[in-house]
Amino acid sequence: MFLSESKADSIEDDELSWTKVDKFDVTGCQYGTFIKLSDSDVGWRLRELDSQYARINISSGWPDLSLAVMRLCHRLRGVLPAKTALLGERIRELVKEFKPQPYIQLALIFRSEGFEAAAKKILVRLERNKTRYGDIGFFPQIWRYMLDIFLRYGYSPFRPVLILLVWATFSAALFQAGYDSKQILPTKDNATDLPSTNPDPRPRVAFNAIVYSIDTLVPIVDLNQKKNWTVPAFSSLAPGPQQRLSLWEEIKVAWRTIPDQWLAILLIFNTFFGWLMTTLFAAGVTGLLRIGKDM
Repeated sequence: MFLSESKADSIEDDELSWTKVDKFDVTGCQYGTFIKLSDSDVGWRLRELDSQYARINISSGWPDLSLAVMRLCHRLRGVLPAKTALLGERIRELVKEFKPQPYIQLALIFRSEGFEAAAKKILVRLERNKTRYGDIGFFPQIWRYMLDIFLRYGYSPFRPVLILLVWATFSAALFQAGYDSKQILPTKDNATDLPSTNPDPRPRVAFNAIVYSIDTLVPIVDLNQKKNWTVPAFSSLAPGPQQRLSLWEEIKVAWRTIPDQWLAILLIFNTFFGWLMTTLFAAGVTGLLRIGKDM
C-alpha cells in the first residue's frame, strides 16, 4: 500500500488491518485524525512504522548493538572478507529507508487529540531512530546516545535529578563504610567541642553520610559537610631521589594504589558527575537540549 504525498481528513483503521499489509509507504501522507484514537494505540502504531522505516528495531533485540556492528563492518570493508563486508553495506540501505515525516505526523495527531505523553513517546522514538539510522558521524552519535540516557532527548528534563538521587544513595553507603573504617577524617577546622585531653573528643560537626554524599554531588550548595570532613589525598607516586621507575612500573604502582584510594576517586567522580547532571538538568528544563524541533 503506497499512500505517499496523499491527504485525508480522517482515517478509520485498527491494528489487525495493518498487520495484513506486507509493505506500505506513508511518507508525506497528511491526515487530520484517526477515528476512535486512544493513547493505548501508540505502541502498535510505532511498531508498524518501525517495520517499514526502522527494521532493525523489530528484527533485533539489541538494535543499537546490531547497527554498531554494521557500521564497524562498513568502515573496515576494505580489510574484511567479502561476505562480512556485505553486512556493512546493509547500513546504507537502512539509512535510505528511514524517514522522519511519518513519525512527526503521528505525533502531531496524538498531541492534537490531547495525548501528550503518547506524543512524547513517539518523538523520543523518532530521535532514537535518527541516532540509529541517521547519516551522522561517530561523535555526534555518541552525544545523542548520552542525551537519550540522561534526558530522553530533552523530553524528561527531571531525569538527571532522579539519577543524582539514586547515585547519592549509593555514594552515601560507600561514604558510611569509609567513615566506619576511619578513612574519612575531620578537617583541622572541624574543631572538637571537648578538651584535647579527652580520650574521645568529638568533632564540632558530626558526620552524616547522606548529607556528605549530596554535598559532594550538588555544586555551589554548601551543606557544611564536605568542608568539615575529608578523604586523605592520593599517596604520592613520585619515586624517591635514588629511585627511577619505568612507565610500566609507575602504572603498576598506580594500579595497586587504587584500592586504597577508592574514596578519593569517588569524591573526584562525584564532583564532575554532579556538575554534569546539574548542567543537563538546567539545560533540559530551559529546553536548550530538546533537540527535536520538528514540532
